[in-house]
Amino acid sequence: MKKNYSYHILDNSPWVIYTSISVLSIMISNVIYMNRYENREQYLLISILSIIINIIGWSIEIIREGRIKGEHTDRVQEGIMKGYILFIISEICIFGTLFYTYLYNSLIPDVHIGNIWPPIGIEYIDYKSIPLMNTVLLFFSGITITIAQYNIKVGDIRESKVYIVYTLILGILFIILQGIEYKNSINNIQDSIYSNIFFTITGLHGLHVLLGIIYIYIAYIRINEYTDMHHMNYILSAIYYHFVDIIWLFVYGIIYIWGTGHI
Repeated sequence: MKKNYSYHILDNSPWVIYTSISVLSIMISNVIYMNRYENREQYLLISILSIIINIIGWSIEIIREGRIKGEHTDRVQEGIMKGYILFIISEICIFGTLFYTYLYNSLIPDVHIGNIWPPIGIEYIDYKSIPLMNTVLLFFSGITITIAQYNIKVGDIRESKVYIVYTLILGILFIILQGIEYKNSINNIQDSIYSNIFFTITGLHGLHVLLGIIYIYIAYIRINEYTDMHHMNYILSAIYYHFVDIIWLFVYGIIYIWGTGHI
């Protein structure tokens, strides 16, 4: 039956409730893990695997709606973009609360940490070492992913693949260097409020970089399906990765430079 409207009426789907349960499970298993309950690793692993399965299943259903059923009209894509922007705003709010926590404690250091920031005994990381290199990597990866999108628009899929690979390599190098930074750090997340906030913000950002890499890799796998007018999956992955790039500029400027007294 041919429909005479351009919007998409969704079919009944189990993925919404399944994913909600998985997110709740991850929260509970994290609490169990942090409080060192028995079998905490198994609970956390099961929760992570559960949400991964749900994300894959939900993504396959969305791809089928757009590619096979042809439900993703221009109006539907416009709605998807608006929803995605709201998602990015929610991510900004998460990082905003963490930056507020850092700025509040650095501007008004508590007497329990000696009224000084960073606290005495904390060895901060030189901003001219690995953090600077990671800044360069994310800067150039933001350029390569933009060039890849341009090539998709002009129909040069082969050239676009090359620049997507460059982006993936630069993002993976970022993750590797951040791992080296953590490994060589004499501080850990339990040392002080400074270390707690530092590892929370940088670790959460690193997780977002990893998710961005996965997102872009999925776009790379599907690139032969794209046309100059229909490549929404790639656009969303590029927006997400640019968001991660911008957040890193705040991380580098506030955490690594300003927060350690270099400004």
